[in-house]
Amino acid sequence: MVLFRELLKDPNVKRIARSGQRQQGVDVIGRRNASAKHLVGVQCKVKGPSKELSEDEVRNEFKKALTYRP
Repeated sequence: MVLFRELLKDPNVKRIARSGQRQQGVDVIGRRNASAKHLVGVQCKVKGPSKELSEDEVRNEFKKALTYRP
């Protein structure tokens, strides 16, 4: 959370779901430069040291995120 607050320059970044909950691929939301026009969604994945994020996983999560309506 602290990282995304800093990157987006938005002190109001918040987590919108817990692990395993349905949320259209979005775990964290904030606004770039705290602007109402620039909503940003972040997807978090927990992976073990020997697990890699596949291209298919990224594409599928991206498609889900496009359906997110705040």
